[in-house]
Amino acid sequence: MKIKDHKIEDIAFLESPNFNDRPDPNNISLIVIHSISLPSRNYNNDNVESFFLNNLDISKNEYFKEISDLKVSSHLYIKRSGRIIQFVPFDKRAWHAGISNYKGEKDCNDFSIGIELEGLVPKKLYGNTLYQDPIEKSNHYASHLKKSLGCDLVICLSHLGFKYKTKKVSDKILASQSKHIDLIIGGHTHTFLNNPVFVEDLDKKKVQIAQVGWAGINIGRIDYFFNQKMCVKKVEGSSIFIKKP
Repeated sequence: MKIKDHKIEDIAFLESPNFNDRPDPNNISLIVIHSISLPSRNYNNDNVESFFLNNLDISKNEYFKEISDLKVSSHLYIKRSGRIIQFVPFDKRAWHAGISNYKGEKDCNDFSIGIELEGLVPKKLYGNTLYQDPIEKSNHYASHLKKSLGCDLVICLSHLGFKYKTKKVSDKILASQSKHIDLIIGGHTHTFLNNPVFVEDLDKKKVQIAQVGWAGINIGRIDYFFNQKMCVKKVEGSSIFIKKP
């Protein structure tokens, strides 16, 4: 496989309009790999290509209406068949990493090459695994813990992500649509929260959301203080920066 004029030879090149110049074209020091499918868990179609070219047909799926205004691209897209498509020359800045930070350097798009995979896990590995509604399931088990098992505190470990510009389910949406969840400890979006965020649930009770970034740069601490009736009396939370030795 050879590269000429910042493009891989002998593969398809579809020029995406979603790119700009790198601050330093000679500083390419990171590869960012994501997985993508449109709609989710649907493969062997041209929807991703259309999305990167800004001509996604929003009549095909309701979710496409939510992302129609997003301008996204990657340098390479690898389909499940093994076919490789390039959308942006390597010396240009593709828009794939969003708000990002790697080892203290912000805006990973500036110095990275983006590679998108058409789905991360092949069918033979996930088999009959079903994706279920996270809000419905969270409420079901939170209710079971509080009402049936008598738990005083229900903590949800989430990898939904803190929040998004679209209507995609996030920790903030989960909290607002929940009952009986006291604390959500989140991940996925690598959001650095100096202090927990409070969101009102369906019963107008405050749900605490905590996320401390990624890679052990910060750790979080949350203290719950109970009275003799095991009711939460006070909550304190903070993010703690880990210094290098």
